[in-house]
Amino acid sequence: MEQIRSLQFSGRAEGNGDGDAAEPNSLIFDTSGNLYGFGGDGGSCSTEFGSTSCYGAAFELRKHSGAWREKVIYRADASTEIPSGATFDAHGNLYGSSPLAGFDGVGSVFRLTPPPGKGLWAAQVLYTFQNQSDGAFPSAGFVFDAKGNLYGSTSGSDSVAGNVFELTPSGGGDWTESVLVDFWNDGIVVFPPQGPIMDAEGNLYGATDEGGADAKGFVYKAARKKGVWAEKTLHDFTGGADGNRSLAGLLVGKDGALYGTTSEGGAGSCPDGCGTVFRITR
Repeated sequence: MEQIRSLQFSGRAEGNGDGDAAEPNSLIFDTSGNLYGFGGDGGSCSTEFGSTSCYGAAFELRKHSGAWREKVIYRADASTEIPSGATFDAHGNLYGSSPLAGFDGVGSVFRLTPPPGKGLWAAQVLYTFQNQSDGAFPSAGFVFDAKGNLYGSTSGSDSVAGNVFELTPSGGGDWTESVLVDFWNDGIVVFPPQGPIMDAEGNLYGATDEGGADAKGFVYKAARKKGVWAEKTLHDFTGGADGNRSLAGLLVGKDGALYGTTSEGGAGSCPDGCGTVFRITR
């Protein structure tokens, strides 16, 4: 295993401005094999009354002479703070979500566009959540369809259900949000910690941390029929051998099955079980 000693983030302990990223939370390759990601700390920082706060950053990792080197490509601000869920579109733009941005502090979805020459990438906020029927607190990670529409999920709040949503470019740089399905789940909090994945037929799949028949989380499918989206539960976790609390996204295997993990359940000496890797046939 290659150990990358040069990629230990340091952030910015104090002062203003030019720290690197810190607390990295996501990685994605571009078409040239370079790595990109977000850090929830570091970037632009400020110190006031002895307390330092930072908004986070986006970074690029390129390999030179066998060593990886980091470059900050964007320093977040209040509209993109604590960025996560790095996702590229077909044109090389980088998308992410902020869980705390916006007037109500319930999150935003943004896009980073590379500069024509040197310099930092430019940010555009595509949508800011309102903590109403549109949702609140976007999950990390997105998926695009062939038309360039973006799909994600939100975890919801005390008053708003978690959901699966679509963002559609509507011209002039504006994007329109549509809620495809929501997870009221009889009043039980449902928390999708990762955005959905999409199969070749355009169906969406994801897993949740909570909710379901036993409030241990569930795996869902969202499908469109005659223009109407509907959600179907593929599996309710029981907290036993099948697991409890899925905190990561899903993968589709070569066999067409869904694969994922749970942080609890299963066996082992952990108080609530030490977790599982699961497989669900569709």
